[in-house]
Amino acid sequence: METGLVEIYLHHSYFKGRLTGVECLGHTNNTGGNGAGKTTLLSLIPVFYGIEPSKVVDRAAGKVSFVNHYLPTKKSMIVFEYKKTGSSKCVVLYRSKDSVVYRFVDAPASEALFGQAMLDALHDCGNAKEWLRKYVSNKYDVSKQISTSIDYRSIIQNDKQRLRTRRKTEGSLIPLAHQYSLCSSDSQMRHIDSLSSVLMRHDKLLAQFKLMVVDSFLTDQIEIGEAPYHKEDMEYVSSIETLIELEKHKDKFSESIAQYEALKESWGYLLCKRLANHT
Repeated sequence: METGLVEIYLHHSYFKGRLTGVECLGHTNNTGGNGAGKTTLLSLIPVFYGIEPSKVVDRAAGKVSFVNHYLPTKKSMIVFEYKKTGSSKCVVLYRSKDSVVYRFVDAPASEALFGQAMLDALHDCGNAKEWLRKYVSNKYDVSKQISTSIDYRSIIQNDKQRLRTRRKTEGSLIPLAHQYSLCSSDSQMRHIDSLSSVLMRHDKLLAQFKLMVVDSFLTDQIEIGEAPYHKEDMEYVSSIETLIELEKHKDKFSESIAQYEALKESWGYLLCKRLANHT
């Protein structure tokens, strides 16, 4: 039965205001002049297999972040349609504030996402998240939102070690992995993200090979049983974020304090004048 990436769709992505689809089965001739977006499109293939999206965009080359480049609006989407043992499925990437999030859809993109009725509904919605939750999920099986690339990678690769750890600390993703991973429930495809990435950047081949060898050697010997922080620590994180926000408005606070001190001085002067008049 056929398994693998079938097509990549870009909706309101770096091709502004357009829905673009590129087939990935067999041989595809991707042509265009310099700056047409060929490499930008091909760079998305490792993202499907689970690589961290931020690694796709080279900021040193003067490019913006992944989310601002590939998902510039609230309705922007990257959709990977793929097959698992002959059954068509999709994973949808969209933005949540300044982050990339994921949802799986158990149907082909042309049917579940890009039919005219669904596109009309998207036009009336405020963002892709609302559209997937209110409209697409009414007719098709749509997963919960996956908020990190680590969790997405665990599902698509059926990474058993990560899935076990995740179940102990944050809730199970195993049912999603059984439904949407590229392989059967008794298999896994660890490091396929790295393998697909080095095809695009050959200079990283040796470094990724070393990483895979070490990881394969240690995989059954080391397991982090819980996250390296506790939920209580989030209070400290929140406090730090509050201080950072306050620092942004430091000048306004200083100006307000100076105005308050001047007001106190004027009020004191008026009180003294009033007392002098009464005497």
